[in-house]
Amino acid sequence: MYTAIVNEYKKFSIQFKDQVVIVNDLEYKPEITKVDDSAFLVIMNNKPFYVSIIKKGNDRRSFQLLVNNRPVSVRINHQSEAITSESSPIAAKRFVEYIKSPMPGLVADILVSDGEAVIDGQPLLILKAMKMENILRAPHDGTIRRVLVENGQKISKDEVLIQF
Repeated sequence: MYTAIVNEYKKFSIQFKDQVVIVNDLEYKPEITKVDDSAFLVIMNNKPFYVSIIKKGNDRRSFQLLVNNRPVSVRINHQSEAITSESSPIAAKRFVEYIKSPMPGLVADILVSDGEAVIDGQPLLILKAMKMENILRAPHDGTIRRVLVENGQKISKDEVLIQF
């Protein structure tokens, strides 16, 4: 199951079964015709939708689209990545995919490894910067997909350190 967030506020639950797409428990059987590498004609319930991909995010889950010449932003998450008000006491808390360095420094210690489950607030990495040790913590419960740095590595500001 996937969650699609459209224009940053409309949330849809999406499942795929054979040629059927289930959106918020309603079944659709869209006809999709590829026009070119970034444009498609989608016919759903006898209504045509011309969809052009304007921009893909680096994460390959965010898209800027034109749907019938109207701009639409879409973010797709797998069910395991979705955080809802039911699963989190802070409804506005967003899923973070990457932990980035808040400042240039040196990786002093890595406290997690690839595939490890972590909980909200758990220490992940110790960064030495300006003669101080900074503990970078998990922003939510999840699983570490990849640790992208090594102990002793020099890093720059906004460098991606850990991927969820």
